[in-house]
Parts: sequence; C-alpha cells; structure tokens
Amino acid sequence: MKTFFIHFFNRSPDAEKNIHQFQKELSNLGFDEYHFLSTFKYPNEKWKKKAEQEIKNSDFVTFLFTKDASNDSTTDEPFKNVGTEVGYCKKYKKIIFLINCDCIEIPYDTDRDKMVDISMENLICFLKNPLNQEYDKINECIREIEKSYDIKTKPGHKSTLSNRIAINNAVQRNIEETLFSNEGRDMDAMVMQYQSLMGSVEELGNRRQSTGALYASINTAILALVASLIALGVGGQNYYLWLPVAIISVLGVFLNHSWKSIMESYHALNRAKFDTIWKIEEKLPMNVYRSEWIFMKSKDYKTASERDKLPNVLIWGFRILAVVGAIIFILSYLGII
Repeated sequence: MKTFFIHFFNRSPDAEKNIHQFQKELSNLGFDEYHFLSTFKYPNEKWKKKAEQEIKNSDFVTFLFTKDASNDSTTDEPFKNVGTEVGYCKKYKKIIFLINCDCIEIPYDTDRDKMVDISMENLICFLKNPLNQEYDKINECIREIEKSYDIKTKPGHKSTLSNRIAINNAVQRNIEETLFSNEGRDMDAMVMQYQSLMGSVEELGNRRQSTGALYASINTAILALVASLIALGVGGQNYYLWLPVAIISVLGVFLNHSWKSIMESYHALNRAKFDTIWKIEEKLPMNVYRSEWIFMKSKDYKTASERDKLPNVLIWGFRILAVVGAIIFILSYLGII
C-alpha cells in the first residue's frame, strides 16, 4: 500500500525527520512511502502534476500539520498553503489523516470534514490493526468521509479503507510466515538464497530489455511498411492501399497492447522479488536495497515502468492511423475524394 505525505515545514530537515520517523513504522507493515519534500525543484506547474499523480496512486494521505503552516495561513483558511494537494485528495476520493505535529489549535475549515484527526502513534496502531474495536471511532470518521465520496461500505465492514489495510496486513503476514516457515534457520543458507534471488532480479531485468528490444524492432518494421503504403497511396489512384494501412495499424494496436501487458507482468514480478528481498534484509545486519530504494525515491527516481511510455504512445498512434486509413479508403471507394 502507498501513502502520500502532505506537509508544511519551512525547513526541509524538519520534514525529513518527521516523515522518516513515520516511514520506519510503515515499512514494517509493507507500505511504500510517497515522498514529496522538494517541491521547490519543480518549476511552475510541474510539481502540481507530480503531486496529482502520486496522490492518485496512493491508498490514503497523511497530512503533517505544523506551527509553520499555522503561522503562514490565514485564520479563516488554515489549509490555504496546501489547498492544491487537498483538492487532489477530494478529486480522487482519498482519506486524509491529519497529524497535528506541534499540538496547536487548528481553526475549523470546511476541508477539515474530509480529514481524520489522529496522532502519529494512534495512526500507526490503527494501521497495524484497523479492525480492532478500539478504533471504531476512527472507522466511523472514515466511513462518513467515504459516504460523502459515494464510496459504499460493504455490510459487516468497518470501512472500505480499513478493510483494504487489513487485507494488506494479512497478505504481509502470510508472506513472512511462508518465507520463514523453516525452524532453525541457517544464516549462511539465508544469505545464499538472498544472493540467488538478486541474481534472478538481474536476469529478469535482462529479459525485460530483450523483450523491449524485440517489440521495438517489430514496431519499426511495421511503421516502415505503413509509411511506404501511405507514400504510394497519397496523391495517386492507389487508394486501395489505405485498406492495408488500416488493417496493419489494427494489428499494431494489438501488438503494443501485448507489449504493454508483458511489461506490466515484468514490473509486478520484479516488485514481488524486491518485496521478498526486503523481507530477508530485515533478518540481516543491513537493509541495503531497502535503504537504496528510499534514497532514490527521495531523489525523484523513476522506475523503468514509470519511464517506459512507448507502448502507450504506439497504441494511440496506430489507433489514429487505423481510423484515418479506414476513412480515406471508404471515402475514396465511394468517390467522395
């Protein structure tokens, strides 16, 4: 599961310290952390696009409210400085957990109705066991917010969000129990398995690159063929050549949907391998790859799946070619053009 942090710290080290404290607890629950500290690095509207994307992909949002936000906001609009992020939370129907870091009085605001007031300690406890009766009041608040978002809670469930969190926790426990089911574990054997798993990650990366290169080559050949047919069909009497352009373009759409599906499968498998690696690292002296991942995300690192947009571009490109080719063929056949 993923959470996005809204924060308002005048000093970046303060934000890092507070969020890092929360991250350590979340990592034990199998959460991914979306870090959004350095908005000053993004010019103009770019940071807004990044924030919107990350909020959209999150399961819930954590808002760290501090005296900095209180001092820099008006009395009537305490959330003015984070209005953009709060607006995205409403747009994508995300629950906001409001953590009052400095225990100051927060004036009422209409946006407060979409937030659950909670301390960091209670939120961590809630995330560990969201279905506990002790947290019925929290679930009631969540359920009211979900109701305002037209999110229906299934009968017998505390809330939709708490049910998802409980399922995630159960899956994480099941993974750990399965992974470390053998009693009397040998540390040397664990390290060997760890190294073997790292080797399979590298092998998977190589397979992904080979698959991508193969699909790119096929697409290049198809585009060359389509370009040749278009060149022969434009400005002449060979209007019938637009029909194969449309047909080949349709095949190109299916081809790139296949490519996209395979890339998503590689991404899911790679992520599962790293989740397993991180679980093993918890039993080792150092969490090397987990630390590397947190560091890279804080530097706005994008994974191969996040960078690889070519299949989507080609899908839309071939769709347009298919429609244009079909329209020109029909109009030419009917003698309209």
